[in-house]
Amino acid sequence: MLPLVVMLASCNSSISTSETRPTDAFKSTLSADWTEASTSTPVATVSVAIPGASLTVIPPNADQQVYIDPEGWYSVNFPSDIHASEKPNAFMGNGLFFETGYLPYMSKPINLCLWLANVESAPEQSALNWEPPCSVTTKAENNYIINYAIYENPRADPEHRFIYVKMGRPFPSISGYVEHTVYWLKTESETKPETSRLSPEEASFWEKPDTILSDAPIVEYDLPPEAQVGPTEKMLWDFVPEEAQPDWEAMRKIVPESSKEPPVEEQLKSLGYELKVTETQPTYRQQLFRDGRLLFDYVFNIPKVYKFSTDSGPITAFVVNTMDTRYNGYLDSFLIVNDAINKWDYSPADTANFAPILYQGELLWAKGTQNAGVEIRRSNRDILFTFRTYFSAHLAVDRFQAWNDHWILTAGDFVIQDGEILNQKLGFPEIFEWGVIDNKPLFLFRKGTRLGLSYDGKILLLPYEDIARGLCCGLAVNNPITFDDSMYFFGKRDGIWYYVKVKFR
Repeated sequence: MLPLVVMLASCNSSISTSETRPTDAFKSTLSADWTEASTSTPVATVSVAIPGASLTVIPPNADQQVYIDPEGWYSVNFPSDIHASEKPNAFMGNGLFFETGYLPYMSKPINLCLWLANVESAPEQSALNWEPPCSVTTKAENNYIINYAIYENPRADPEHRFIYVKMGRPFPSISGYVEHTVYWLKTESETKPETSRLSPEEASFWEKPDTILSDAPIVEYDLPPEAQVGPTEKMLWDFVPEEAQPDWEAMRKIVPESSKEPPVEEQLKSLGYELKVTETQPTYRQQLFRDGRLLFDYVFNIPKVYKFSTDSGPITAFVVNTMDTRYNGYLDSFLIVNDAINKWDYSPADTANFAPILYQGELLWAKGTQNAGVEIRRSNRDILFTFRTYFSAHLAVDRFQAWNDHWILTAGDFVIQDGEILNQKLGFPEIFEWGVIDNKPLFLFRKGTRLGLSYDGKILLLPYEDIARGLCCGLAVNNPITFDDSMYFFGKRDGIWYYVKVKFR
């Protein structure tokens, strides 16, 4: 297995104001002209064959009509009692709204739903269902309840890969869903797109001389055939030569300070608190005392104690989860910061493993809300920021940290800095593996069908159509790693997986 060393060049994350950003693309796609073209109900369309399509349009039922994509990729059967508006792909009537069309390319449907829930809609008013086809429910300014459903044709070219169905009903409906069925008319493009050559528009972004990252050599290693089942099936690190791997021993020595601390009971005692077990039968019962005075009965647990040093003195904080006196499973929570007790919220989706951070002299918390996402809160429960995501096997939030007087939240392929979604700000629909080398920000991103790397504001175009990421459990070892002066990841080019190392100094 021989490494291939290549030097790649690209440009800065700054984007000219004339360039179309993802937000612009979404708005032009999803902005609905709800002006009615006529008040008559159209006759249901009959089955027709589409030139160039590999399938035939499925006839609608008696109470349905059919929308046929002008480009011949799909059709949708939906109710016949709504009629066409001035927008060719939008229909309305009887208090219903229905629209369909294409969406800009992203690597997976859930990212499109996250964009719709957090960028195109107010996340506080949005709900996300991650199960395929992923969907978003939100409230529009015209007092309609809107549902978006995202469908993927996995064999279509990027321009036709994802379609949306946008539905609406007037409030107080709890859902805007309108019964419909999507059919694919073509499953692959007749012409294969040129992927190795940059279009003039792409070149104007990737090849700006003053923003090229020219001093980051990439070392690429071939992986054997048995590794080509991919990172979702195999632990690809088993196929990487030992000399090409990061210094695992040095990585193990970087132990979080929290793991070196004494047990919670000892830390509480040093602060004047005492956690006592008062009975074990018929129930296990704990009580929390402060200087001999009972504060909380039936304590369920106190996960961690957090300590911070500031110019105005130390800050200590911990969450007390309690059960009601009847021990029927109801849990309540309280946050104690420097002896001040604040009401908190218990949630099984709570991001308890994310320590609070010190930001502008106060503590901020990443608080999970089950089936809803994450909120950035002050200790008094004031909400600074909401990111709507989902709760499945685990809360889809990766990291909450402080950096250079900023707070950073990473959630899947989205990065938020001080309440601003960087994907939207920088024009990169997907950003992932955010980290720091030499106190300079580093991350991977996707722009259209191209993947890139940003380091200290400069951009490097990568020759891969996919990078393994977002894997959990045992296969999480295949996710990108940033350590010391390098980033390590598994990238796929022309259907082949490679092991890649990028060095930054």
